[in-house]
Amino acid sequence: MAMENTMIFLPSTVHSRQHNAGGDNMEGYFLATGGGSEIGASSYCLSLGNNKVILDCGMRFGERKYPSIDTLFKEGIFPGSSQPGSIIVSHSHKDHFGALPYFYQNGFQRIISTPQCKDNLIKRVSACLDTFNIDQYLDLKRVFMSIAAYDFFEPFSCGELNCLFVPAGHIDGAAMTVIFYEGQKVVYTGDFSFPLSRNEYESSCVFDFIRDADILITESTYGYLSNKAAISSKHAQYDDLCFLIEKVYPKKVFFIHGVNQDKSWNITDEINEKWPSIKAVNVKNFEKYYLGGIMA
Repeated sequence: MAMENTMIFLPSTVHSRQHNAGGDNMEGYFLATGGGSEIGASSYCLSLGNNKVILDCGMRFGERKYPSIDTLFKEGIFPGSSQPGSIIVSHSHKDHFGALPYFYQNGFQRIISTPQCKDNLIKRVSACLDTFNIDQYLDLKRVFMSIAAYDFFEPFSCGELNCLFVPAGHIDGAAMTVIFYEGQKVVYTGDFSFPLSRNEYESSCVFDFIRDADILITESTYGYLSNKAAISSKHAQYDDLCFLIEKVYPKKVFFIHGVNQDKSWNITDEINEKWPSIKAVNVKNFEKYYLGGIMA
């Protein structure tokens, strides 16, 4: 997207937005159906009012490959319901998109990503053609070709939710999702890294859209690292997370993978000490976090 020649505008809901006191009146919840207490199968249900959206749809490696689709059904999110649930894909890594064919076969057929992410997925299928039979190949390509693609900063809607993508660094096409609802704002990152874009102007615009969010939902797998390790140069580390939080300054922040594998470090302890006014929580699978409070 050629940013220098493009007019960027916010959805109408944000022009008159007043920062909500504490965010405690936000109606809705956040629920991990996979990728909460584990790495892999990233998939999260965000409910705002009567609107529900699925943030990422990844797979894990092992016997239980997919996020819990039954949990979505229990929440009243299923094809043909009043809230069938659009799927937003943050980027083209399997732990964030790998369950798309499974969900598509079960009727979740509105999938949204950036154009680069969509192209990456289609290319991945074509590159692996020799590993699929023709029916598998056609099924996968049908899923990825069906994706509705929106450029960075181009508004789109999921029910009554006004949304847009902003660059997230990490890999080409990776996006943070900014969601506006009744004067409130939620930012979901998936994986991210700095710089957020190779385009300096584009990077600077991101902070105009994400600052003063009520809720920040962010990946923090490598948050326990305090310097740039080569193995995770494309993933946010502790200083990156602090920089993002400082820029967004949310009322609440949900950390995905906020505890390292040996449980010797917990990012919420660090953040609560650094910013006492921000409520922080580590996300666990199948626990419902109400956005007006911090308790499940």
